Amino acid sequence: MKADKPSSAPRASESIPASRGTEVVAPLSGNGAASGPEGVSVDKIRDLLFGNQMQDYDRRFSNLEERFLQRFKEIESETARNLGAFESNAKKQVDSLAGQLREEKDQRADADKEIERVLRDQNQALEKRIRSMSDQLSQLDRDMADRVTRELHGGDLERDLKIHRRLRLLRRSKAHRDYF
Repeated sequence: MKADKPSSAPRASESIPASRGTEVVAPLSGNGAASGPEGVSVDKIRDLLFGNQMQDYDRRFSNLEERFLQRFKEIESETARNLGAFESNAKKQVDSLAGQLREEKDQRADADKEIERVLRDQNQALEKRIRSMSDQLSQLDRDMADRVTRELHGGDLERDLKIHRRLRLLRRSKAHRDYF
């Protein structure tokens, strides 16, 4: 078995030095706390021994708590300002993008109308040119047929061969024209 070590804690009926140089005798119970009316005297002793330090700690904690709350309020207001600025900036950017999209949509609609107008004009010009060429080909066809008819009535064999070649050529050109 181990031997009990002597305790450095004061025992019952031992003297406890007070902060002012006087000794106070306090009977202690088994757990070191005074019971009954003696408990009040222990609190007084504790207050005398550690009172200044406790008040200093209380003051420090109070100052720390005040600084903490002040800083928390500063951070909260700064965050609210930053959030407000962010929301304002985001709204401005969204509005700007919406305006740009509307403007681009209008520009594209105008460009589509312009392209449609140009295509319509080009289509009309092409149809006019095709009609003109068709009229010219019809006129050439009639002229050629008249010439062939006149030459046929001439009766010359060499001319008949030329006429025959020209008729074949004319038929090919007419077939070619009808193809397109």
